[in-house]
Amino acid sequence: MSARQYGTIGIVGVSVFLLVNVALHFLDPDLSVVDAVLSDYALGDYGWLSRAGDFAAAVGLISIALGLRSTLAPGKRVAASWILILLAGFGFIVSGLFDTDGTEATEFTTTGTVHIVGSMVSILGLIVTAWLLRGVFSRDDGYRYLSRTQLWFAVVISVTAVALILLSGMADGLAQRALVIVMVTWWIVLAVNVRQSATRRQAIERGVLA
Repeated sequence: MSARQYGTIGIVGVSVFLLVNVALHFLDPDLSVVDAVLSDYALGDYGWLSRAGDFAAAVGLISIALGLRSTLAPGKRVAASWILILLAGFGFIVSGLFDTDGTEATEFTTTGTVHIVGSMVSILGLIVTAWLLRGVFSRDDGYRYLSRTQLWFAVVISVTAVALILLSGMADGLAQRALVIVMVTWWIVLAVNVRQSATRRQAIERGVLA
């Protein structure tokens, strides 16, 4: 597949994930935006839709990972970056297959524990990747223009992740939604740039772009 195709699939997958989760707020309005996390929607009447959103995110992230692999110059940090995004994609598959125990649960089941592990793999891997890509982009001709933007994404993602930890038990849902909004915006930016990478690199080679 070409970088353009990887980027397009990435944009579609991530966009579907976003639209599904926005729709769930209207379809299942009884859940508290402040306290309930997005995974709680999988336990309601529209659980199938919530799982579909997770699978769409997985497809989007896997496509972005493969797109970065095909468009970035080879290197250890490059490999670590796209592999971590790939693992995050598989983490979303795990989250979609195994339901959470719910925000109000007092006991943890095996299914719920697997769900949490899948989610944590995705989040931690993406936070590390955000910082890795800042350095990777600064050294790659095709992505150097994106390095400053990537730095800001890394900072904001880290801050919102810390807020999620600090607000645990008080405003889990609100903090998680803030992190997801930042993450989704970042994924779309990555997918768009993967899609445009071939054209941009050709322009650099012709001297049209610096």
